[in-house]
Amino acid sequence: MALWTMIFRKMAKNRWLQLNLWFGLTICVALFSSMPLYSHAILQRTLTKELQQLQKDQNIYPGYIRAATSVSPGERTFDQTRNMIAQADRYMENAPRRFGLDAQSYLVSRSTQSFRVFPADGSERELKEMNVSGSFRTLTDLEKRVRLIDGRFPDPGRSDGVYEAVVTQKFIIDLKRDLDHEFVYTNKDTGEKIRVLVVGLVESSPQNIYDQFNVESYNSSFYIPFERFEQDFVQKESVLKLSSITWQYSLDYEQLNIDDIANFTGQSQAMTNYFTMRLGIASVDIPAKNPIQSYTEKKEKLDIMLWSLYSPVMFMLAFYLYMAANLIIERQKTEISVLRSRGASRLQIMLVFTVESV
Repeated sequence: MALWTMIFRKMAKNRWLQLNLWFGLTICVALFSSMPLYSHAILQRTLTKELQQLQKDQNIYPGYIRAATSVSPGERTFDQTRNMIAQADRYMENAPRRFGLDAQSYLVSRSTQSFRVFPADGSERELKEMNVSGSFRTLTDLEKRVRLIDGRFPDPGRSDGVYEAVVTQKFIIDLKRDLDHEFVYTNKDTGEKIRVLVVGLVESSPQNIYDQFNVESYNSSFYIPFERFEQDFVQKESVLKLSSITWQYSLDYEQLNIDDIANFTGQSQAMTNYFTMRLGIASVDIPAKNPIQSYTEKKEKLDIMLWSLYSPVMFMLAFYLYMAANLIIERQKTEISVLRSRGASRLQIMLVFTVESV
């Protein structure tokens, strides 16, 4: 008890030095504990700015992910190809979970091989001279992703064998017909005919900022409902073969944390590996990979810069604490001598100053 009484008396006697020492320790602890938070905030903002710059420079949404593949059956049977398409659909449906980001938009697009079409009411001269080819194409939620200019959208429930479709303005000019005209494709090997009725004109919708799907990029296409396409060309074997599939995401890139960069790059490479020669020739486009790779290089430079800024401050604080502690000891040398003369050990004296500093 006498030891504690002496400690408190010594602290009260040197209260201003004690307060300065405590103040310096508090600043030192606060600075060291804030370093990770401050560094993390700077690096996170740098990453976000890098991704935003991508959108500004190239007009590409940073969360854009696109996987496209041709469909080449090769030696596979139709059922095997259909099962592999279903597996690929499930794989892409789980992409947001694997990347750890929320999906703002998701669309699937499929198309058949190209085929030559002729007007059903075409003259003999037109049938000889006309050389227009097109393909059936579909995408999920067609009516929400394109803007109808004229006519109407196709009826997915039509069951008389005629495919209702919408096309772009350029394609209707190439077809040299107006809306509600029928076109025919005839298979040379089997003689089977496919009838197409153009019921509307569409263009890309500027309202869907996350979709980034441009119908004008596929001008020679008859856009039909997704359900009808899936039923006739994916689930069942047809004279027209499935030619290509595209999966497209817009993920919320603002949720990307610097701690998740390794997972993002790893999942990007895993997706590329998954589609390589799986169904056919594939390409995976993730524009954010390049800014993230350049960010990794900048991160190393930022770490060095942050340490160079912190080092002088930490040195000054350490020097301040040393001076304050040394001044306290200098003023108490007499008391230390008295304690030693009364039989106090070095350990007891060190304990006194340790308790006093804590």
